[in-house]
Amino acid sequence: MKDPYFLNIIVPAYNEELNITETLSTIHQIQERVKIPHKLIVVNDNSTDRTKEIVQGLMEKYDNLALINRRGNHGLGRCLNRAYEEVEGGVIVAVMADLADDVNDIPRMLEKIKEGFDLVSASRYIPRGSGEHQDRLKHFLSRLLGKTLQILIGLPTNDATNAYKMYRAGILDEIGILKSDNYTTGLEITVKAYLRGLRIAEIPTLWKDRSQGVSHFKIFKVAPEYIKWFFWAVWNRLKTGKIK
Repeated sequence: MKDPYFLNIIVPAYNEELNITETLSTIHQIQERVKIPHKLIVVNDNSTDRTKEIVQGLMEKYDNLALINRRGNHGLGRCLNRAYEEVEGGVIVAVMADLADDVNDIPRMLEKIKEGFDLVSASRYIPRGSGEHQDRLKHFLSRLLGKTLQILIGLPTNDATNAYKMYRAGILDEIGILKSDNYTTGLEITVKAYLRGLRIAEIPTLWKDRSQGVSHFKIFKVAPEYIKWFFWAVWNRLKTGKIK
């Protein structure tokens, strides 16, 4: 692929029949308005509702829409790894299918990439950013983890746990296959990129909790993974500053 800024928009989806049509329509409208060449890659993580059928129907409307159907429900990390196989270069951004992420940020994130940054983190916790979980514990732990990593290892973002990030496809050669199976992918990608010496920027974002459907984020299931990556990042930074 010759265009270094061709946009690969990955939309992992599990039982999102109530949201997926609006999500894809919103993404398409914004990209059509700003004229950014892009490809939409929906990864259906073995949904048990009509997500698959809805996306198949939308493929007749959007000629740049691709659908990957996975067997088994394995989580965000494996969805991203599978979607990466369809990427031929350019830039990658993952957008949650519940439209919690503000896709209006995509053009601004891409501008940061064009300035020379390798990864851009959409941040809820900087001026002009906002976003609170309905579950206050999730919100508190997310802010605490990001701020602590910023202080301890100098991570240049206030919102390390946010999965809404844009990055050059080429950094996948640096960080390798994702090991996270769930929402810790955002943290894994960020700390690996940082410890590789890649350039990271952040922009404010307006995040909102889902209005329809059921959240698949389970704090007590995911928390141990966040803790693991937290200590992994601190240990590697203090030890060598490089990935082992």
